[in-house]
Amino acid sequence: MEWQFDKRVLDRNVQKGVVSAKDVEKRLKGLPDLQDQILVETEEERASEQGAPEKE
Repeated sequence: MEWQFDKRVLDRNVQKGVVSAKDVEKRLKGLPDLQDQILVETEEERASEQGAPEKE
C-alpha cells in the first residue's frame, strides 16, 4: 500500500480514485515532524566542501 502514496504517482492515484484526498491528508498528518533533524548549509560551507576558495 506504500506505493499508492509515492510522490511520483500520488496525483495520478488521487485522480483515478486509488486513494482519496482525505487519505492523503490523513497520511501526511500521521508523518513525524523531522524539522529538528534538517541541516542548513551556507554558501561558504558548500564552497569549502567543493574545494572552492572562500569569499572574504
